[in-house]
Amino acid sequence: MNQFKLNVFKCISKRLNGLRTAWSGMNGRKFGGNEVVAVFYPEDKFDQGEYGA
Repeated sequence: MNQFKLNVFKCISKRLNGLRTAWSGMNGRKFGGNEVVAVFYPEDKFDQGEYGA
């Protein structure tokens, strides 16, 4: 099986409940046979254009 990484960023409300809901709704879902691994990404890095791992 080939594996690849695609970063997709979603800006979500800073309310903790909204973050948890979004994370649990995305993490583990499958799209086209690929599993989503949802993680929280530091907002400051995103704002600076640092999109690496």
